[in-house]
Formats: sequence, C-alpha cells, structure tokens
Amino acid sequence: LPINRQAGPPAVIERWENRYEQHKLPTRRILLAEDDESTIQHLSAILSPLGFEDIRIAHTGAELLKIARQTRPDRIILDMQVPDLDGWQILSILNTDKDLRDIPVFCLTSLFITGDEERYAKAGVEQYCCKPSCIDKMLGWIIEYTQIK
Repeated sequence: LPINRQAGPPAVIERWENRYEQHKLPTRRILLAEDDESTIQHLSAILSPLGFEDIRIAHTGAELLKIARQTRPDRIILDMQVPDLDGWQILSILNTDKDLRDIPVFCLTSLFITGDEERYAKAGVEQYCCKPSCIDKMLGWIIEYTQIK
C-alpha cells in the first residue's frame, strides 16, 4: 500500500513517513478490529510501510475471532466498540482461548471511564488509548513490541 496522505492528519503521516526506513520491520500479520472505514484507511496507510503487509480487517467481534483463529496474527488492534460483541467480551474470549491468549492486544476506545486502567490491566491488555489522538502511542507500541520479538 502506498502512503495515503489523505488517510489521516498530515502531521502524523509526515512524522511517521520519515521513520519508515528506520523502523521497517519484517513482514508481520496484524488484525485490526474496527468498523469505521476512515480509521481503517488511516491505520492501514501507516502500518503497511512499517512491514505489516498482511493487514486483516474485522468489522465485528465475530469476524475478529474467526480471522484470529484462521491466521494467528502477530498483533491485534481492537476498537472496543465494534458491532455485535463488546470489546470486554472479545478480550475475555481471547484470554480464555489457549491459541489466542498470547497475542498482544492494543485497545482503541472513544470513551474512557475512571477505573478503566485497572480493568484493562486485569484483561491483559498491552496498551490502550482514546482515539483519535493516540496514533503515535499505538505505533510506538507496535514498533517496540515487534523489535523485542
């Protein structure tokens, strides 16, 4: 995927565009659970040049679980408000599935409630943030986690 400069805020695109070669990773599989097309396009345009050439998209919780079982992604980015299953239900299912529980999950949310930090920690979530202002945090996590593995 070429960089789509219309996919997101120009400052974020430009900032990461300058780091692509430095942080280019071996090809990795990532599963993005998101129902908003503009967010999907934005994240795909940023992730692809970083070496995530196999970006799978799930628009619902059921799709996420099906694709995760079929492809065993290296990372999951989970919008906590996808249709059909609550993000907490999805995390519970991922955590109890012996084949999926060790996949690192980054949660995106559009609403943060006091006490959620503890709830995310108990759910085994690696990182979380409120969108749309957290793209840099998410990308830093992906790069750091991938370089460790």
